[in-house]
Amino acid sequence: MKPAITAAGIRLAIFRPRIFRQTRTQSRRFRLIAAALIAAFCSLAATLPVVADAPAGLRLVTGPDYKPFTDPSLPMGGMQSEIVRAAFGKVGETVNITFQPWLRGYAETQRLAFDATFPYARSTERAKDFLYSDDIYVQVSRPYVLQDSTLTAVTTDDLAGKTLCSPQGYVVAAPIAQLLERRAIRLERPDSMDQCFKMLQLRRVDAVICVDVQAHATAQHVLGHQDMVKPLAAVIAITTNGLIVARQHPDAQRIIADFNRGLALLKASGEFDAIVKRQLDGYISSMTN
Repeated sequence: MKPAITAAGIRLAIFRPRIFRQTRTQSRRFRLIAAALIAAFCSLAATLPVVADAPAGLRLVTGPDYKPFTDPSLPMGGMQSEIVRAAFGKVGETVNITFQPWLRGYAETQRLAFDATFPYARSTERAKDFLYSDDIYVQVSRPYVLQDSTLTAVTTDDLAGKTLCSPQGYVVAAPIAQLLERRAIRLERPDSMDQCFKMLQLRRVDAVICVDVQAHATAQHVLGHQDMVKPLAAVIAITTNGLIVARQHPDAQRIIADFNRGLALLKASGEFDAIVKRQLDGYISSMTN
């Protein structure tokens, strides 16, 4: 006797194939969608930049707008940037130099985001937190006069009775401040060094107080040639600067020692002087009207 087919059994027999067909269709759709998503992801990944490992070497930072010494627009980042890179190179150390605003670079070096920064003048306050290298470059401030001037000055006291020029914002060195206190000299303070040299050309001042690099570059720019002026023997001030490393840096002593050794080798080889001459000549030439 055959089993009776109930209404429910009829419904099951009728609808089961449809359910299976729907399941197989949905599975195929899912596989197609998944394949499309994977292909899209792979295509997108292929267009993304590859993130490289951080470059090896010391991380150094310096600031802009300190021409001809440091600025990203200058060849090799400026004279002192090239010297620092070459000095470390002498001892087999590679460096990566970043340009940041001066205050930010200083602060980030202090908290060890960078291994060192440069160039910084020595100060008692700064020396509490940083170790200093040997001097990278020494700048001498002197009175500059026109080439045909008969004025002579071996010491600053020899400038008594003269009119000097130093722009607003420039530090008045102690010897000049002492002469001013005694009312032994007159000091003109225009807005820029260019104006000081124009006043010198017009003979409204007897001498301009300036460091050698800036004197030559400004004379080239304002007077047409760097040889239009000459320095007097009197020294107004001597400014030195170096590379600094935070005292809390675990390798501070080694970094400073390596740099000092490399800097000495660079100077002994004559490469230091060659860098200075090439950088300064290039900068002065760029100031030509």
